[in-house]
Amino acid sequence: MASAVGPGLDGQNRGLLTFPPMAWTSASRRRFAERVGGNRTFMSHGAIVQAASESDGGSPVFVLLLCFFLVMGVVQVVRPQLLWKANSRLQRGWVRNPEASEPTSKGYAMNRVVGVIFLGFVIWMLVQQF
Repeated sequence: MASAVGPGLDGQNRGLLTFPPMAWTSASRRRFAERVGGNRTFMSHGAIVQAASESDGGSPVFVLLLCFFLVMGVVQVVRPQLLWKANSRLQRGWVRNPEASEPTSKGYAMNRVVGVIFLGFVIWMLVQQF
């Protein structure tokens, strides 16, 4: 079984993470490694987490998009009938009677429940941006 810490291309053990060992790699991979300098190191997990967690507050366009979704979520919770009326025009080509496909009171209640979950998710994403 090979160790994850092994010798570099020049045979010196530098403690670099070289996996799989050079004996296991194909000749073309060895030639490529020689051309790019031979240092096949990988970024440590801590560095990746640190780079991913450093944010400057987020994109203003993304915040605007989240605000639009926030408004849509409020409309879905407060007046789901407005969303149905706005989208019922899209049914005209596929449904014979779009007015007959209006949800029942239980359907609107389910829309409100989904809207509350959606609002929670959007608010959480907005909080994460700041």
